[in-house]
Amino acid sequence: YPLRYSWLNDIMLFRYPGGKRKIRNKIVTRILDYYEAEGYSHEFRVPFLGAGGIEFSLLSAEDKIRKVWLNDYDVAIASVWTAVINSPEELCDMVSAFEPSTDSFYAYKKAMLALDRSTDDIVGTAFKKIALHQISYSGLGPVAGGPIGGKGQSSAYDVACRWNPESIRRDIRNIHKLLASKTVKGKKCDSKDFEALISRKGDAFLYMEPPYYLKGPELYQHSFTIKDHKRLARLLKETEHDWLLSYDDCGEIRKMYDGCPFM
Repeated sequence: YPLRYSWLNDIMLFRYPGGKRKIRNKIVTRILDYYEAEGYSHEFRVPFLGAGGIEFSLLSAEDKIRKVWLNDYDVAIASVWTAVINSPEELCDMVSAFEPSTDSFYAYKKAMLALDRSTDDIVGTAFKKIALHQISYSGLGPVAGGPIGGKGQSSAYDVACRWNPESIRRDIRNIHKLLASKTVKGKKCDSKDFEALISRKGDAFLYMEPPYYLKGPELYQHSFTIKDHKRLARLLKETEHDWLLSYDDCGEIRKMYDGCPFM
């Protein structure tokens, strides 16, 4: 699969488990082939945006994809992308002022775990989400047991070792510029149940990275139940929209999507 995208290829605004970096080019190329074959009128819908590695690589590769609906059920993730769209410099200022510490890890973890289905502080929530993932063990954010280096900071790597404010500010501004060139539904990232995007009528293509079936509960604050996995499969088999789904490869998922083509 030839490389068909450039400056957003290595973006990593916040460390996030389950990224698709190794297969990103294959997925992006497959979606580009779809849009080239079908024309560019279809809205690009993203029910599970997460860190956005695939999605932003795609949108930077093809400026003809204009209409975008961004969504993630995790209110903190939705806040990140809403802040990037509407308040990039305020978010950058918070990044510039931050000095990582173990205290900030535990405070931000507590804030994320206590977050309800909405927030009155979009930018503040966004900043805490970014910082927490950058300074947490394995990038696990609110499900991490501790910060990089541990509570006692006895490791060779300390809590600040992955904190790179220059890179984070660059990513914020680059994604803001990219999304400013698109028509983003509501000028924000929604935080709806995935069914809302799948069931909405209209010409649309859906790309989805739902929580992993086997490891999801260990990786994500908002994982899926078996019922959620089955509901997603049922909705996708019934929908009028074309779609591409990225999952962990296991027998349970292959059974749910029996009859669907795999790549």
